[in-house]
Amino acid sequence: LDGLLGGFDVPVAGGTSLFRYLSFPDASGLFSALGERGILLRHFADRPQALRAGLPGNEAEWQRLEGALAAWASRRDDVPKEIVR
Repeated sequence: LDGLLGGFDVPVAGGTSLFRYLSFPDASGLFSALGERGILLRHFADRPQALRAGLPGNEAEWQRLEGALAAWASRRDDVPKEIVR
């Protein structure tokens, strides 16, 4: 799971063998994008940049997660980035 998430620039901050804890600025965007595709993550009200992702249960779920992450990353890439000088 770490490798799949890392491939889409989603940093893993910790977790266990059953779930991964994610903490990054676009946590809300990822939560919404995956939720639209029926993939549930835990979002923490007191930590808006944090999510918990469970381990997919079978190959079909891995593929579904990968497709959802790719769609989310594609939408993110379409948003103009702020120019930093």
